[in-house]
Amino acid sequence: MKSPQRRSYLKSIESTALTDIVFLLLIFFMLTSSFVNQVGVKVDLPDMQKPPVNKIQNPITVAVNNNMQVFLNDELILEEELVDKLSPMLVDMDDKMVVFRPDKSIQVEKLIAVMDLASLAGAKKLVIATKATED
Repeated sequence: MKSPQRRSYLKSIESTALTDIVFLLLIFFMLTSSFVNQVGVKVDLPDMQKPPVNKIQNPITVAVNNNMQVFLNDELILEEELVDKLSPMLVDMDDKMVVFRPDKSIQVEKLIAVMDLASLAGAKKLVIATKATED
């Protein structure tokens, strides 16, 4: 006597359910990818509309004037001396933050070079100071 065969209810995958899942995934990825920040958008960095919320207590400042002279806490230094003079100042600090005050007429490459020197000295947070504009 033959044993009764079991019926197989799932012989093939329902293509309708699979199509719905693929369609929902496609919509999800299309919506989330449109929220990515666009690189290359023009921004105006030198001005700020409102003052910062938290004030920095006794910050270490590095200023670069329009003559490309570097000042560490308002003391004129050579650019090569920045790492040697800044390193001991950052040892005792918890946040290791340096505030840069560049003249708006200097080249960005000059500011980046000075910021790189501060990073070599041990600075972890690099902040560029701006002036608040009145409405």
